[in-house]
Amino acid sequence: MEVHSLWVVNLGHNNFSGSIPNSIEILRNLFSLNLGNNKLSGQIPILISNCAKLVAMDLSGNDLIGNIPTTIGTSMTNLRLLILRSNKLRSTISWSICLINSLQIYDLSSNSFSERIPPYLINLIAMTIKRKLSDYIGMYLYGSAFTEGNFLDNASIITKGKEVHYDTILSLVNNINLSTNKLSGGIPEELTSLVELKSLNLSRNQLTRLIPKSIGNLKELESLDLSRNALSGEMSKSFSSMSFFSYLNLSSNNLRGRIPEIAHSSKK
Repeated sequence: MEVHSLWVVNLGHNNFSGSIPNSIEILRNLFSLNLGNNKLSGQIPILISNCAKLVAMDLSGNDLIGNIPTTIGTSMTNLRLLILRSNKLRSTISWSICLINSLQIYDLSSNSFSERIPPYLINLIAMTIKRKLSDYIGMYLYGSAFTEGNFLDNASIITKGKEVHYDTILSLVNNINLSTNKLSGGIPEELTSLVELKSLNLSRNQLTRLIPKSIGNLKELESLDLSRNALSGEMSKSFSSMSFFSYLNLSSNNLRGRIPEIAHSSKK
Protein backbone atom coordinates (compact mmCIF):
# COMPACT_ATOMS: atom_id res chain seq x y z
CA MET A 1 0.00 0.00 0.00
CA GLU A 2 1.28 3.46 -0.90
CA VAL A 3 0.52 5.29 2.35
CA HIS A 4 1.44 8.65 0.86
CA SER A 5 -1.75 8.47 -1.22
CA LEU A 6 -4.10 8.00 1.77
CA TRP A 7 -6.88 10.55 1.95
CA VAL A 8 -8.90 9.12 4.86
CA VAL A 9 -7.69 7.25 7.98
CA ASN A 10 -10.36 6.06 10.43
CA LEU A 11 -9.06 3.99 13.36
CA GLY A 12 -11.73 5.17 15.77
CA HIS A 13 -13.50 3.02 18.39
CA ASN A 14 -10.73 0.47 18.91
CA ASN A 15 -8.27 -0.33 21.68
CA PHE A 16 -5.13 1.22 20.23
CA SER A 17 -2.68 2.33 22.92
CA GLY A 18 0.63 4.14 23.17
CA SER A 19 1.36 7.51 21.64
CA ILE A 20 0.42 8.90 18.24
CA PRO A 21 3.48 8.08 16.09
CA ASN A 22 5.53 10.95 14.72
CA SER A 23 5.60 9.11 11.41
CA ILE A 24 2.02 10.26 10.85
CA GLU A 25 3.61 13.34 9.31
CA ILE A 26 4.31 11.42 6.08
CA LEU A 27 0.57 11.38 5.33
CA ARG A 28 0.81 14.72 3.55
CA ASN A 29 -2.32 14.08 1.40
CA LEU A 30 -4.57 13.18 4.33
CA PHE A 31 -7.93 14.95 4.41
CA SER A 32 -9.57 13.15 7.35
CA LEU A 33 -8.06 11.59 10.49
CA ASN A 34 -10.12 9.81 13.15
CA LEU A 35 -8.25 8.29 16.10
CA GLY A 36 -11.11 8.88 18.52
CA ASN A 37 -12.21 6.58 21.32
CA ASN A 38 -9.05 4.54 21.80
CA LYS A 39 -6.50 4.39 24.63
CA LEU A 40 -3.90 6.68 23.14
CA SER A 41 -1.64 8.57 25.56
CA GLY A 42 1.17 11.09 25.53
CA GLN A 43 1.11 14.47 23.82
CA ILE A 44 -0.29 15.43 20.44
CA PRO A 45 2.85 15.28 18.28
CA ILE A 46 3.98 18.60 16.81
CA LEU A 47 4.75 16.80 13.55
CA ILE A 48 1.05 16.05 13.02
CA SER A 49 0.79 19.62 11.74
CA ASN A 50 2.70 18.53 8.63
CA CYS A 51 -0.57 16.91 7.55
CA ALA A 52 -1.48 20.37 6.33
CA LYS A 53 -4.31 19.25 4.03
CA LEU A 54 -6.40 17.90 6.89
CA VAL A 55 -10.00 19.05 6.84
CA ALA A 56 -11.18 16.99 9.81
CA MET A 57 -9.33 15.65 12.86
CA ASP A 58 -10.92 13.71 15.72
CA LEU A 59 -8.65 12.67 18.62
CA SER A 60 -11.44 12.54 21.22
CA GLY A 61 -11.91 9.97 23.95
CA ASN A 62 -8.27 9.17 24.64
CA ASP A 63 -5.74 9.98 27.39
CA LEU A 64 -3.78 12.67 25.58
CA ILE A 65 -1.99 15.17 27.81
CA GLY A 66 -0.21 18.50 27.57
CA ASN A 67 -0.93 21.47 25.32
CA ILE A 68 -2.39 21.72 21.84
CA PRO A 69 0.61 22.36 19.56
CA THR A 70 0.49 25.93 18.23
CA THR A 71 1.55 24.58 14.83
CA ILE A 72 -1.92 23.07 14.38
CA GLY A 73 -3.31 26.58 14.03
CA THR A 74 -0.49 27.94 11.91
CA SER A 75 -0.17 24.96 9.53
CA MET A 76 -3.57 23.22 9.37
CA THR A 77 -5.38 26.13 7.82
CA ASN A 78 -7.93 23.90 6.02
CA LEU A 79 -9.40 22.35 9.18
CA ARG A 80 -13.17 22.50 9.42
CA LEU A 81 -13.64 19.94 12.17
CA LEU A 82 -11.43 19.69 15.28
CA ILE A 83 -12.64 17.38 18.05
CA LEU A 84 -10.32 16.91 21.03
CA ARG A 85 -12.91 16.33 23.74
CA SER A 86 -12.55 13.88 26.64
CA ASN A 87 -8.78 13.87 27.01
CA LYS A 88 -6.42 15.23 29.68
CA LEU A 89 -5.26 18.30 27.78
CA ARG A 90 -4.47 21.36 29.88
CA SER A 91 -3.03 24.88 30.00
CA THR A 92 -4.72 27.73 28.13
CA ILE A 93 -6.71 27.41 24.90
CA SER A 94 -4.18 27.90 22.13
CA TRP A 95 -4.54 31.30 20.43
CA SER A 96 -3.28 29.71 17.22
CA ILE A 97 -6.45 27.63 16.78
CA CYS A 98 -8.29 30.91 16.25
CA LEU A 99 -6.19 31.46 13.13
CA ILE A 100 -8.07 28.64 11.38
CA ASN A 101 -10.64 30.73 9.51
CA SER A 102 -12.34 27.63 8.07
CA LEU A 103 -13.13 25.97 11.44
CA GLN A 104 -16.81 25.04 11.93
CA ILE A 105 -16.75 22.28 14.56
CA TYR A 106 -14.55 23.18 17.55
CA ASP A 107 -14.82 20.80 20.52
CA LEU A 108 -12.36 20.94 23.42
CA SER A 109 -14.85 19.81 26.07
CA SER A 110 -14.01 17.58 29.05
CA ASN A 111 -10.36 18.52 29.42
CA SER A 112 -8.54 20.75 31.92
CA PHE A 113 -8.13 24.01 30.02
CA SER A 114 -7.90 27.02 32.32
CA GLU A 115 -7.80 30.82 32.35
CA ARG A 116 -9.92 32.91 29.98
CA ILE A 117 -11.74 32.14 26.75
CA PRO A 118 -9.60 33.89 24.12
CA PRO A 119 -11.23 36.85 22.33
CA TYR A 120 -9.48 35.71 19.15
CA LEU A 121 -12.46 33.44 18.49
CA ILE A 122 -13.73 36.37 16.44
CA ASN A 123 -11.33 35.14 13.72
CA LEU A 124 -13.36 31.97 13.13
CA ILE A 125 -14.79 33.51 9.99
CA ALA A 126 -16.51 30.31 8.78
CA MET A 127 -18.93 30.72 11.69
CA THR A 128 -20.03 34.10 10.36
CA ILE A 129 -20.94 33.05 6.81
CA LYS A 130 -24.32 31.63 5.83
CA ARG A 131 -23.93 28.54 3.66
CA LYS A 132 -26.05 25.99 1.90
CA LEU A 133 -25.21 22.38 1.11
CA SER A 134 -24.38 23.07 -2.52
CA ASP A 135 -21.48 25.28 -1.40
CA TYR A 136 -19.62 22.12 -0.40
CA ILE A 137 -19.77 20.15 -3.62
CA GLY A 138 -16.38 18.62 -4.29
CA MET A 139 -15.11 18.89 -0.71
CA TYR A 140 -14.05 15.99 1.49
CA LEU A 141 -15.18 16.09 5.10
CA TYR A 142 -14.49 13.46 7.73
CA GLY A 143 -14.92 10.19 5.89
CA SER A 144 -17.17 11.73 3.30
CA ALA A 145 -18.46 9.84 0.30
CA PHE A 146 -19.30 11.73 -2.85
CA THR A 147 -22.67 11.62 -4.48
CA GLU A 148 -23.62 13.66 -7.48
CA GLY A 149 -24.15 17.25 -6.37
CA ASN A 150 -23.86 16.30 -2.73
CA PHE A 151 -21.76 14.49 -0.14
CA LEU A 152 -22.24 12.51 3.02
CA ASP A 153 -20.20 12.92 6.18
CA ASN A 154 -20.39 11.74 9.79
CA ALA A 155 -19.26 12.69 13.26
CA SER A 156 -20.63 12.84 16.79
CA ILE A 157 -21.28 16.32 18.16
CA ILE A 158 -22.32 17.30 21.70
CA THR A 159 -25.30 19.63 21.35
CA LYS A 160 -28.65 20.22 23.03
CA GLY A 161 -27.43 18.42 26.15
CA LYS A 162 -26.65 15.15 24.43
CA GLU A 163 -24.37 13.51 21.90
CA VAL A 164 -25.81 13.70 18.39
CA HIS A 165 -24.45 11.66 15.49
CA TYR A 166 -24.57 13.44 12.14
CA ASP A 167 -24.35 11.31 9.02
CA THR A 168 -25.57 14.06 6.68
CA ILE A 169 -25.36 17.88 6.52
CA LEU A 170 -22.47 18.00 9.03
CA SER A 171 -20.97 20.73 6.87
CA LEU A 172 -23.88 23.04 7.75
CA VAL A 173 -23.23 22.76 11.49
CA ASN A 174 -21.31 25.51 13.33
CA ASN A 175 -20.52 24.32 16.84
CA ILE A 176 -18.28 25.48 19.71
CA ASN A 177 -18.05 23.28 22.79
CA LEU A 178 -15.67 24.31 25.59
CA SER A 179 -17.69 22.72 28.39
CA THR A 180 -16.34 20.85 31.41
CA ASN A 181 -13.01 22.61 31.73
CA LYS A 182 -11.64 25.14 34.23
CA LEU A 183 -12.19 28.31 32.22
CA SER A 184 -12.65 31.52 34.19
CA GLY A 185 -13.40 35.20 33.62
CA GLY A 186 -16.23 36.49 31.49
CA ILE A 187 -17.73 35.36 28.21
CA PRO A 188 -15.91 37.47 25.59
CA GLU A 189 -18.11 39.90 23.69
CA GLU A 190 -16.28 38.88 20.50
CA LEU A 191 -17.96 35.47 20.65
CA THR A 192 -21.28 37.08 19.74
CA SER A 193 -19.82 38.10 16.36
CA LEU A 194 -20.05 34.47 15.18
CA VAL A 195 -23.53 35.08 13.86
CA GLU A 196 -24.00 31.72 12.09
CA LEU A 197 -23.22 29.69 15.21
CA LYS A 198 -25.78 26.93 15.75
CA SER A 199 -24.63 25.50 19.08
CA LEU A 200 -22.60 27.03 21.93
CA ASN A 201 -21.73 25.10 25.08
CA LEU A 202 -19.66 26.76 27.81
CA SER A 203 -21.21 24.84 30.71
CA ARG A 204 -19.40 23.39 33.73
CA ASN A 205 -16.63 25.95 33.93
CA GLN A 206 -15.85 28.80 36.35
CA LEU A 207 -17.15 31.67 34.23
CA THR A 208 -18.22 34.86 36.00
CA ARG A 209 -19.67 38.30 35.23
CA LEU A 210 -22.63 39.12 33.00
CA ILE A 211 -23.87 37.31 29.92
CA PRO A 212 -22.90 39.69 27.07
CA LYS A 213 -25.73 42.06 26.11
CA SER A 214 -24.96 41.33 22.47
CA ILE A 215 -25.84 37.64 22.88
CA GLY A 216 -28.90 38.39 20.78
CA ASN A 217 -26.64 38.77 17.74
CA LEU A 218 -26.54 34.97 17.61
CA LYS A 219 -29.91 34.79 15.90
CA GLU A 220 -29.23 31.37 14.32
CA LEU A 221 -28.39 29.74 17.65
CA GLU A 222 -30.41 26.59 18.29
CA SER A 223 -28.64 25.40 21.44
CA LEU A 224 -27.09 27.48 24.25
CA ASP A 225 -25.73 25.91 27.42
CA LEU A 226 -24.08 28.19 30.01
CA SER A 227 -25.11 26.10 33.00
CA ARG A 228 -23.01 25.36 36.10
CA ASN A 229 -20.91 28.51 36.09
CA ALA A 230 -20.98 31.61 38.31
CA LEU A 231 -22.58 34.04 35.86
CA SER A 232 -24.41 36.92 37.49
CA GLY A 233 -26.77 39.78 36.72
CA GLU A 234 -29.89 39.78 34.56
CA MET A 235 -30.62 38.00 31.33
CA SER A 236 -30.09 40.43 28.47
CA LYS A 237 -33.23 41.68 26.74
CA SER A 238 -31.55 40.71 23.48
CA PHE A 239 -32.54 37.11 24.25
CA SER A 240 -35.94 38.19 22.92
CA SER A 241 -34.58 38.35 19.37
CA MET A 242 -33.31 34.75 19.40
CA SER A 243 -36.09 32.82 17.73
CA PHE A 244 -34.52 29.47 16.77
CA PHE A 245 -33.85 28.07 20.23
CA SER A 246 -34.68 24.44 20.83
CA TYR A 247 -32.39 24.11 23.87
CA LEU A 248 -31.51 26.74 26.49
CA ASN A 249 -29.80 25.88 29.78
CA LEU A 250 -28.70 28.65 32.15
CA SER A 251 -29.20 26.63 35.34
CA SER A 252 -26.93 26.71 38.39
CA ASN A 253 -25.64 30.28 38.03
CA ASN A 254 -26.28 33.49 40.01
CA LEU A 255 -28.71 35.12 37.57
CA ARG A 256 -31.52 37.36 38.82
CA GLY A 257 -34.21 39.77 37.65
CA ARG A 258 -36.99 39.24 35.14
CA ILE A 259 -37.08 36.53 32.49
CA PRO A 260 -37.20 38.28 29.10
CA GLU A 261 -39.78 37.49 26.47
CA ILE A 262 -38.64 34.90 23.93
CA ALA A 263 -39.53 35.63 20.30
CA HIS A 264 -41.91 33.33 18.51
CA SER A 265 -40.14 31.28 15.83
CA SER A 266 -41.57 30.83 12.36
CA LYS A 267 -39.22 27.87 11.85
CA LYS A 268 -41.06 24.68 11.03
